[in-house]
Amino acid sequence: AYPLGIQAVPDEEVVRIHSSSGTTGTPVIIPYTQKDVDDWTEMFARCYRAIGCTNKDRIHITPGYGLWTAGIGFQLGAERMGAMAIPMGPGNTEKQLRMMEDLQSTVLCATSSYALLLAERIAQEGIRDKLALTKGLIGSERWGKKMRERIADELGVELKIQDMSFDGIIPAVQSGSVDIGIAAFTVDEERAKVIDFSNQYELSEQLLIVKKGDADVYTTKESLAGKKVGAQMGTVQSKLIEKVLTDSELFELDTYPNLAMETVNGNIAGFVCDAAVGLGMVSQNDNLEVANFVFTAEEASFGKACVVAKDNADFLEIVNKVVDRVVEDGSYLKAFEEYDAIWKAGAEETK
Repeated sequence: AYPLGIQAVPDEEVVRIHSSSGTTGTPVIIPYTQKDVDDWTEMFARCYRAIGCTNKDRIHITPGYGLWTAGIGFQLGAERMGAMAIPMGPGNTEKQLRMMEDLQSTVLCATSSYALLLAERIAQEGIRDKLALTKGLIGSERWGKKMRERIADELGVELKIQDMSFDGIIPAVQSGSVDIGIAAFTVDEERAKVIDFSNQYELSEQLLIVKKGDADVYTTKESLAGKKVGAQMGTVQSKLIEKVLTDSELFELDTYPNLAMETVNGNIAGFVCDAAVGLGMVSQNDNLEVANFVFTAEEASFGKACVVAKDNADFLEIVNKVVDRVVEDGSYLKAFEEYDAIWKAGAEETK
């Protein structure tokens, strides 16, 4: 498919291209028609309207511009509403704060980690009362309740979550709009070419999740031959399926809930994921179960780590100290168990 194998219209109808990061292999180049751009613009405008933005707002945009589609999407949506777009892009925190103060930005668009960094700097410099922020459109990374509350408290804004693709996190790290990516990243040689990994905090087993009743149907590679096996787009599980289940067909979707739906509906044999994710999905859905299929440790025992930009040794050293401490003192495992208990409780309430 690379570079333009998925192009479905003549060249004269293509007005722009965007691309995935390519950190798990060959990047996916996506040609945009004018209709695609118009739709993308309207989707972003709806995001702004959903958090109460109007054409009177001044929208401060920190995500990256370029092949990654985020930054320009934020800008187009703001322009569609008739609001003032402030296209800062990533990094240069001092200038971000100066422009935020001087231009009296009312809306902050950022990843969760960069929003937190900005919030901390605002608190350190004591300039919160000089800012006009009232809203935030924050996304691209997994972030918990405590982090959301801290960002809201420091910035003094109302925050709503905008779910974005897992595949966008590493480009955000590379571009500087995110200092660190913490989303259960698997240590992988291809990814290591473009970002640096922290010390590992977890070694994760891989599971095959199947429809209830199929646990003993799919127990060998041969039983999966000719079958579609799912993985979340942009993850190493896609590469695992292509490498180990060579007679199966890789089926990718953007989220695990969507993969679960395809599995329950019988459209795919199942999907591969980390044990923590898989067990959580099974606890939430009575129509799913773990297959009696085992990947060997050599095939699929993936270490999990944080990701930071290349050539940032001082920051990586700090991250490694924190990772080592939370693993050694047990606080990482405790937090994971608390999250797992909340997940399972929520599943029981919905049954």
